[in-house]
Amino acid sequence: MSASRGSTVLCAVSRVTALVSFAASAAAAQVPTRDHYTVSAGVLGAANQSAFRVEGPEVYTAKTGWSAGAWLNVPLGFGFSFEPQLQYSAIVSDVSTAGTPRALLDRATANYLSAPVYLKLHIGRVLALSVGGQVDYPISVTDAPNYWTTDSLALISAAATGGVELFPHSRVTLYGRYVYGMTNLNANGTAAGSSKMFNQGIHAGVKMKAIGKRVYADTDGDGIRDAVDKCKKVVGVARFDGCPDAAVDPKR
Repeated sequence: MSASRGSTVLCAVSRVTALVSFAASAAAAQVPTRDHYTVSAGVLGAANQSAFRVEGPEVYTAKTGWSAGAWLNVPLGFGFSFEPQLQYSAIVSDVSTAGTPRALLDRATANYLSAPVYLKLHIGRVLALSVGGQVDYPISVTDAPNYWTTDSLALISAAATGGVELFPHSRVTLYGRYVYGMTNLNANGTAAGSSKMFNQGIHAGVKMKAIGKRVYADTDGDGIRDAVDKCKKVVGVARFDGCPDAAVDPKR
């Protein structure tokens, strides 16, 4: 990896980290006047089925690769959350048409550092819809004759992405998403054919939550959640269902 490429990706990661820190600080200021979720984080792994979208005669066959990484979810309120991720992705490509010059990544595996960022809409506790974008930075390219290198690919590429999650607040979450590339990956011009090539693929995987929890509403802060607290605005004890003593009017 060249020094210029390394400095570019480090700069991008530092900006994402600063944004996440700000959002997390804002989320931490929430008071438990209603049920909500804290900032959560964990790891993920997925299989991806990818085939380049080409503006030219080349035809690429869908191949299975993989990705793994980490995620951080910051609740925004009103059912929305903000989620940046950082992933290592292996994208396998194979072209079914042969020719000269060779088609870009005709039989190769491109390894990327990817940074998806999502806005998520939570629909109850079972379903969440996500939409956002991602940037991809090529780390290495592996092919049998060592014909292709990272210099053959765009330094930074962008894509739109969106998907669905099942049980987004659970310890284990199932997810699927679609990636639609918007940047021409071909950095070689006519040296690798004149066709413009764009990333596209479907990812299906599992997310594991390491930290984060649900916080129940506790208006008076007495440690008894509002759902069972008969004196929601008065500090009380569990013995009297959240009231300070048995004589207190529960309507207070």
